[in-house]
Amino acid sequence: MGKRVKAPPYTKLRGGWYYENFIVAGRPFRSTLRTKDREQAARIAAKRREDALKASEGLIDPEEARESYSVSEMLGTYTKAKARLPSFPTMAIRSERIIAFFKPATPIHEIDASAIDAFKEWLRRSFGPIKTCTVNGYLRHLRAALWWMRDLHKGRVQTIKWGGDRGVMEEEGEPSDRVLTWDEERRLRGNMDDDLRRLFDFAILTALRKQNLLNLTWSQIKYEHWQEVGWDAAQFTVMQKSRKPGGARHTVVIGEGERAILDACRGHHPEFVFAFLAERNRHRLGMRKGERYRWKQAWHRLAWEAACKAAGVSGISWHRATRGTSANRAAAAAPNLRIAMRHTGHQSLETLLRYCSAETEDVRLLKAKMADMAQNRHKPARPALKVVR
Repeated sequence: MGKRVKAPPYTKLRGGWYYENFIVAGRPFRSTLRTKDREQAARIAAKRREDALKASEGLIDPEEARESYSVSEMLGTYTKAKARLPSFPTMAIRSERIIAFFKPATPIHEIDASAIDAFKEWLRRSFGPIKTCTVNGYLRHLRAALWWMRDLHKGRVQTIKWGGDRGVMEEEGEPSDRVLTWDEERRLRGNMDDDLRRLFDFAILTALRKQNLLNLTWSQIKYEHWQEVGWDAAQFTVMQKSRKPGGARHTVVIGEGERAILDACRGHHPEFVFAFLAERNRHRLGMRKGERYRWKQAWHRLAWEAACKAAGVSGISWHRATRGTSANRAAAAAPNLRIAMRHTGHQSLETLLRYCSAETEDVRLLKAKMADMAQNRHKPARPALKVVR
């Protein structure tokens, strides 16, 4: 058994790394010293304790006693901690662009409101006309990383007014409740090839997010199993976007429409359910004409934008056109909203209602149903359930 290494004063050794370990004015200090070297840990811990004592006696500003981190250290630490989240690919892109603007070695305590305003201008100048909500997404990511270093690693950051009047966050306005009309859906389907149409139809039928669709595998579907035992109770499970690490489990029921699409896709790709047919050779990407490949985000975006342009449909994203439309129709058709939430996988009614529109066409349908109820002496459209005792 190896000899136990004794840590220097005011430090503690954990897993080969040194941490500060002292108490000043009743406040414990337990942050990492970011070193495995014994002598360096002793020097850093002694300096931190000295600064903490001076701050407690009012000799220096407490903010000056905090640790100084660079932008690359901040975002590297934050994104590593969030690597299991479903939104990690988006977070990684935002981190790269934040580092590209602020520079990796810049201390995070130099980031102030004026620097953030310059960052917003740089985003719009570098990446074209982008929505206010997209800009605010970058700012929320930056704020979360700054507060992560401030609260968990005792990092030194500036006090910035993020929201409200004169805050760096921009006013987004009311969220859009735009969904597809039946005519828009018909025009879109008429301007899609078979591969994109199957993906589009499956998305509306299941209300799945694009990431779940593009990554859907035959092993998740258990196609051979349902072929043997029958499709009456067929279902599959995906991990949906959630605040929980790793996502939330969501069960999708396979109906007749979904089964027909799965039958049509069987044999296109050995692993993934949805694939597209290459129309020409792309040697740089290793693609050959006439062969099928799994969908990628970039290729899917190009196909969707082309279909929207050809169909004359504008002002709606894939997410709103599929998941939003499916949620809106489910809320209108379901006997109660809990069933609609079960269909979409939403955890709260508030989130589901964001997808529910109130168009003139919907009001006309409502009035037709009300007139039908009046003619039938206010009898319910479906028979009441009998209670079996």
